[in-house]
Amino acid sequence: MRSRDTPAPRAEPLVAPDSLAGPWRFRTLGRPRSQLVTLSAVLQSRVDSVVREDTLASQALLEWSLVPDAAPARVVGMVRGFSVIVGSDSTWRPLPELAMPVSFAAAQLAPGLQPTFTMPADTACHARAAVVQALRETWVAPPARVARGSTWRDSAEYPLCRDGILLRVRSVRQFTVEDAVARDGQLALRVRRESTSSLSGEGLQFGDSIHVTGAGQATALLELSLDGAAILVGEGSSELRLQLKGRRRTQDLVQHGALIIRTP
Repeated sequence: MRSRDTPAPRAEPLVAPDSLAGPWRFRTLGRPRSQLVTLSAVLQSRVDSVVREDTLASQALLEWSLVPDAAPARVVGMVRGFSVIVGSDSTWRPLPELAMPVSFAAAQLAPGLQPTFTMPADTACHARAAVVQALRETWVAPPARVARGSTWRDSAEYPLCRDGILLRVRSVRQFTVEDAVARDGQLALRVRRESTSSLSGEGLQFGDSIHVTGAGQATALLELSLDGAAILVGEGSSELRLQLKGRRRTQDLVQHGALIIRTP
């Protein structure tokens, strides 16, 4: 018999036991999704015996949605906010040359491909094209029905600017469903994403013609909602190795990165 003064135990939100067993089917998300993407990097460069270390972090607040019944699949949205931390600074600062928001549109030209940006176009080295690249971290296009151990892949080839040099990036990502968890009373799928990438390009740096090559790998753990496969939370790490080869010198760089995705 419970004392009149003893409060009843608080009931925790539950997910039906059978829903944790799978398989699971994704539903259409009928509203825009908002995601905060934070990327940080430590870049170590070596020229001869001189080693230098630089740090940079960026934070993009995205709001986007899939266009209903579009074929091929189309994405429309905007970067509502974008800020950076450079070096030892500890304050997030907006880019003064970039007015917010930045609208974007992209299309998945074929199944298994990441979206290709149609606005702003993937063709030039400018800030508007750079800030929308955070969408790639939040794009997930799984099969309609998955179970534990289900896998799928996507790939992309796209331009990217680095220090004013236009590079061509090739990326392949594999996704694996590991488990189902209860988050805030709703079911979420825990998915591992493993990525490999290569890049190359040529340009001028300090008056010298530079040839750039690189290769990287990354891994991330994501929790996906069954509503539109939206990422609820995600964390990951990456490593990118670059070589800049000019007429007079060769520079080797290693970049270690970290990724955090949150739903604001």
